[in-house]
Amino acid sequence: MLAGDGKTKVATFASFEDSLRSFSVMSGAIVQGKADPVAFASALQNSRQFGINTETGKKMPTYVKDVAGTIEGLRPIVARARK
Repeated sequence: MLAGDGKTKVATFASFEDSLRSFSVMSGAIVQGKADPVAFASALQNSRQFGINTETGKKMPTYVKDVAGTIEGLRPIVARARK
């Protein structure tokens, strides 16, 4: 699927579980053992598969902070769902 700009490819999934399974297969080894959100996001970006500007090849400066913030924001929701 192409995003509105016609350049970005975006995968679609039938469920969150399918999305997580795909991420685990493709990138699970990169983040294995990374419990800290900043370490998790940094590992993804340092792999050069995520958070990289495709036109310049440079790291997107807010990627790690933004991803870590999203993870922190989701923690309470996940905790409530597990009860």
